[in-house]
Amino acid sequence: MNKKLYRAWFFTNERLNKFLIGLKDLQIKKIFAIGGSGDFAFNLLSLLNIKKIDLCDIRPTANLTINFKKCLFEKNSLKKALKILADLNCLKKTGLWYKYSFKQIKHKKDYLLYLTSEKKYQLLQKQLKKINIFCGDFIEILNLSKNNYYDLIYLSNILDSKEYNQDNHLCLEIIRSKLKSNGFLIAVTQNNDKKTIKLIKNFGFQIIHQETHQPDIFSSFLDHYAFSFLLFKKEIPDKNF
Repeated sequence: MNKKLYRAWFFTNERLNKFLIGLKDLQIKKIFAIGGSGDFAFNLLSLLNIKKIDLCDIRPTANLTINFKKCLFEKNSLKKALKILADLNCLKKTGLWYKYSFKQIKHKKDYLLYLTSEKKYQLLQKQLKKINIFCGDFIEILNLSKNNYYDLIYLSNILDSKEYNQDNHLCLEIIRSKLKSNGFLIAVTQNNDKKTIKLIKNFGFQIIHQETHQPDIFSSFLDHYAFSFLLFKKEIPDKNF
């Protein structure tokens, strides 16, 4: 149990907001998101009218985070939610979350788009019931759905982590089968972005947009991480894969 309770991020550590805004023109209704603290879902629901979004994480701590925030947003105004989120000392002291992840509340424009305006927050609130939360192995959870089902699948450093994913080839085969013929894949990675792009392209995807970042000493002192954001589109025909 202790292994499953390894630390999670309370707020996202991925400055993905500008990248997400670019998704507004895509026809995205059904989403599967793997990893993260739920902020990818909250951010996207503050931008788009989504039909459903399934969130999956192997860490009970991460799922606790998502459930806590979901309940908070359902019952409180933006002003009250911000006040509560700004003072979470009891959670910080547990050691179950990275303490510096709580700092992201001060940088909402970079990390927490859904908290930047009443309009975005209210759109999120209207759609919270569309979130389904799963705890367990994402391959097993994904296999419960039909093939060609999702419009978008999101990987939060999943191809980087042996904790989550022991087999990148199996992972990408399953993801491809569950995406619609015109479906999209977002991969967030701290690894070599060129190698990650090559790996995913080998499974029948074309890269259509990327935002790459390299690590630097100054950013590391500010607890900023060098993530690359990669958007792929599924190629056809499926018979070759």
